[in-house]
Amino acid sequence: MLLAPLPPTPPTTATPSMTVYDFPRESGYNKPELDKALNRNFRVGRGVPDLPLTIERINALRELPQGWNSYDAAAPNPEAISHAILWVRQIALDASLASLRWSEPHVSADAEGDVVLEWWQGDKKLTIYVSADSVHFVKVWGPNIVDDMADGQVSSEIKRRALWRWLMD
Repeated sequence: MLLAPLPPTPPTTATPSMTVYDFPRESGYNKPELDKALNRNFRVGRGVPDLPLTIERINALRELPQGWNSYDAAAPNPEAISHAILWVRQIALDASLASLRWSEPHVSADAEGDVVLEWWQGDKKLTIYVSADSVHFVKVWGPNIVDDMADGQVSSEIKRRALWRWLMD
């Protein structure tokens, strides 16, 4: 898998810099400057999608306790949460660079402590399961579980980009 290292786990109290910057603050850059540079260097018309709402929703999963679903659900894994933030930033950038529309995902957790991201586009649904060390997908384009669904691991940038293109086409 070609993912960057996981960012450090942020404190439970969110600050503006945690949800605005996509890179270490000490680097001397700020998000508007990065967006302008990306637009200039890659000639991207729409810029990097702004993700504070998505990042806030993913970070909010840190507050869910063990058994949060009234059963035996695991509390969301902090490493899975950090991985999901990184992954959603990467797929949003992929969408922008390909001049594809971006939409905010529905954010939730599953009973194993993974982060779940879901998008709907017409008859298509894309569900992403992010654990601490892997990302899996389920694509749905109809009601038949044999003929209208596919699943697998998102093991490369190419696969990640292909999933978004599939959803938006």
